[in-house]
Amino acid sequence: MKKPRQSRLFLWAAGIAFWRITRHIPLMAKYRFIDDMLKEQTQTCAFPNCAEPGQYPAPKSPETPRDFQYFCLEHIKAFNKGWDYFKGKSQAEIERFQREAPFGDRPTWQRDGRKPTTAELEAALGRFLGEGMQMPYIPPPIPQKQQLALQKLELQHPVTMDVIKKRYKELVKRWHPDRNQGDKQAEERFKEITNAYQTLLHHYQPE
Repeated sequence: MKKPRQSRLFLWAAGIAFWRITRHIPLMAKYRFIDDMLKEQTQTCAFPNCAEPGQYPAPKSPETPRDFQYFCLEHIKAFNKGWDYFKGKSQAEIERFQREAPFGDRPTWQRDGRKPTTAELEAALGRFLGEGMQMPYIPPPIPQKQQLALQKLELQHPVTMDVIKKRYKELVKRWHPDRNQGDKQAEERFKEITNAYQTLLHHYQPE
């Protein structure tokens, strides 16, 4: 009795082999191909001295996966137990198959190890999407302290320092205590605006 790991490897190899056989066959033709394989065959079992009908196809060798022989139920089971896709292959050939099979035998290229820049990634995506298509600009996040300060000035990120200064002047003029005749609420609002402006000033114009 095979160990579970050996069974999984066998199923994996069998699946890869079947995929290699059928990968270039159009979908409807592939269905017909599978149906033809499962149809009852008129020839006798390929096992020596067996007179039972050969109903179950099996490849004659890994090198000719579409050249079938047919067995009865008893002998197809024996064939499957003894089938070894890698029989006769060198260790180097087996390792090459393991490297190439996950990529469908397509060529791959080694990267130079350098991490691409954001501009390079955006350019590559632009080429993929086509001419005229551009990635939307996503501003870098700012700390929560600065976000709250912008809210005090009734602004949203992203924003420039010129816009901040303009809004600051407007709010200071509106909420200045002298203009509001000593209103406590206006005084508190004036302090909030001044503190928020100082916070943003340090962030957008660092020393």
